[in-house]
Amino acid sequence: MMKRLIVGMVFCGVLAGSAALAQDDQAVLQDRRAPVVLRPFEKTRILNDMREYLKGLQDILSALTREDMVAVEVRARALGTINIYETSLMFPTVSGVKFRELSALVHEEFDAIADDARKGKGSKVILAQLALTMKRCTSCHESFRLTEMAHSR
Repeated sequence: MMKRLIVGMVFCGVLAGSAALAQDDQAVLQDRRAPVVLRPFEKTRILNDMREYLKGLQDILSALTREDMVAVEVRARALGTINIYETSLMFPTVSGVKFRELSALVHEEFDAIADDARKGKGSKVILAQLALTMKRCTSCHESFRLTEMAHSR
């Protein structure tokens, strides 16, 4: 009797695990984020820029641990509005325009971080600004997906 109970429990566990995996597969197939339709080179550039943001955030956080506001300013400025590339949206969909507007806000926030670092504002102020900027990054990644022109459906 005990063996049947154990076998039954194992069987139920396997079924539950299979159902969970199937749900995960469905979630991947049903990506409800708004597409931002780009030419292939634009998508590559934006993805490279996003990796640069991550590296920049890491550098800024590292500089903050050393209270090195000069390094914070330099790195934040490099991610600011002077870094916005002049790529017009070939496919100016509503989601593409919103994506672009959010991107511009993030660049402006890095400028504000650089300005505050130059003014000698404390690391708590800078960390609060970084938290807001990261919130925008997270919101963007939850709302939009980059897709190439040929794969826009």
